[in-house]
Amino acid sequence: METKHTGREVPHEQLRWRLDQTTLPFETTNDIEPLKDIIGQKRGVEAFRFGMGINKEGYNVFVTGVSGSGRLATVKKLLEKISHMNGKVPDDLCYVNNFNNPEAPILLRFG
Repeated sequence: METKHTGREVPHEQLRWRLDQTTLPFETTNDIEPLKDIIGQKRGVEAFRFGMGINKEGYNVFVTGVSGSGRLATVKKLLEKISHMNGKVPDDLCYVNNFNNPEAPILLRFG
């Protein structure tokens, strides 16, 4: 014998939670001071710092992530911290094609 379960109907207004904005301690997000730390990327930050500490030819740091994930802002922030710690601003680097050996691009330094 089958047991028939009856559910209750939920109005669509109750299917989505809505924040009561009067509970927030600010008027707009412009009132909030930006975070100084990078959130949720502990291993990535450690790997980046480790990679930046290797000052040998042929070692590079490659940063990847989905669009809008904050890669550029994170790298800039970390490089600023590193440059303040050791007192020097790193050169700008640009790799260009090496037509004689395409597997080994040429590094240009601008400082």
